[in-house]
Amino acid sequence: LEGGLSAELWDDVSTPAREDRHAIVAHALEAAWRDGVARWGEDVARWRYAEMRRLSLDHPLGTLPVIGRWFNRGPFPVAGSATSVLAFGGPWRGEVQQIAYGPSMRLVTDAAEPEATRVVMPGGQSGHPGDPHYDDQIDDYLANRVRPFPWSEEGIAAATVSRLRLVPASK
Repeated sequence: LEGGLSAELWDDVSTPAREDRHAIVAHALEAAWRDGVARWGEDVARWRYAEMRRLSLDHPLGTLPVIGRWFNRGPFPVAGSATSVLAFGGPWRGEVQQIAYGPSMRLVTDAAEPEATRVVMPGGQSGHPGDPHYDDQIDDYLANRVRPFPWSEEGIAAATVSRLRLVPASK
């Protein structure tokens, strides 16, 4: 922003003065500081960007009256931004950003050592809200922790805690 930009681009035409880049940037920083202090106080160590950003894990049935709340989880505060490794984003509504998109899973794998694979999903493995694995990965997902994801038959057998068997109805 330093080189090659005309001074007219920096001028705030709503004021009688003619501002330059330095004045406009200083004004923006002062305004941001005032807003931060008004919201969180003078102790910058206590400022939490995640307080303004909310992630809700909404199930398609979550909009139904009475039973909808049984399916949805959240809202949860999240850090990051659309342009960071912790890529969460969505529309700002006033002073809150409702997260509309983010990672559908985090997967770390090494083709040379498949048993070292790690994964986490928002929510859990089960699609049934009554199952303990419906939402058991939320805390890990929000904290950016991953879980073992076995590939071998032995690893899968050791990690299995329950099994659902779908059998067609007899004729």
